[in-house]
Amino acid sequence: MTGHRPSDSEANSLSQRVPLTPWMTASGMDWSALTAGLSPEILPKGGILYQQGSPSDEMFLIVEGRVRLECCHSNGKNRAIYIVSNGVTMGEAGAMFGGTHDFQAVAVSRCTLYRIPAPLFRRRAEASPALAIQVLQIAARKGQILATLLTQDSFLGVQARMSGTLLRLAGQYGAPRSGGTLINLRFTHQEMAGLLGVSRVSVSQCFQEFTRRGFLQKQGRFYLISDTQGLEQLLQQA
Repeated sequence: MTGHRPSDSEANSLSQRVPLTPWMTASGMDWSALTAGLSPEILPKGGILYQQGSPSDEMFLIVEGRVRLECCHSNGKNRAIYIVSNGVTMGEAGAMFGGTHDFQAVAVSRCTLYRIPAPLFRRRAEASPALAIQVLQIAARKGQILATLLTQDSFLGVQARMSGTLLRLAGQYGAPRSGGTLINLRFTHQEMAGLLGVSRVSVSQCFQEFTRRGFLQKQGRFYLISDTQGLEQLLQQA
């Protein structure tokens, strides 16, 4: 007997629901088996959900808002890993295996979330294969994002990293507009710099260069990609 192999359409649908970008979001997933009987709580903007090195004795589900996962060094420097938003779980690995948190979690905006004790999470994951698969899908996507960041840091310059990130954001949040694709996501240069592992000044200079070359246009608080092919060529030439 052979197991079920996902069709191309199933894989594409999952990729659309959990896109491969550091701004993590997940749509179309039913988390009721995880949150049944629990009440959501509010984390204010700037609040720390957990600190790096603290015990991993619970996991979380973000219902609304954005949380930044960052790695903190003893020299005071922080490196953003990804920004988690609606429908994404956090702390699932630690809740499964114990130990301590690898990163610090800080609210970028006011968040609504569920807090699930580790023993309860394990019981519910064991009782519901569908829930376990969803958690596995989120965890696997996080691993792919970390692998992408490692590859970028090892081999690509700032412009190529920016090009790849903008193209993935267009795939996740893009909407067709006259003259290009509008990225319907508000982000700061500092957020982009943190996720790329470069300085904010470098990111600002890169945005200016992309605008000068006609790759991007600023439209209010959003960016319009006006030359997708130009960004793709920058990435391919890296």
